[in-house]
Amino acid sequence: MQDDRVEQAARLVKSGKMNDARTILELILKEDRKNIPAWRWYAETLHKTSDKVRVWEYCLRYNPSNQEAEQALA
Repeated sequence: MQDDRVEQAARLVKSGKMNDARTILELILKEDRKNIPAWRWYAETLHKTSDKVRVWEYCLRYNPSNQEAEQALA
């Protein structure tokens, strides 16, 4: 179930296992580009601000006018 996978990825992020979480989140986002929680956690797996900005910009491409993405970019 997709929600279970997002929750699993969130637990991995919280435990510092960014690569494992990123792998799961990339699979989710390939299937569903509109999954805002997956985009949020995917951004958390990245260290560079420029990479996080790129992720939120992609999120907005698939989810125009999403307030969370707009706030993250502000």
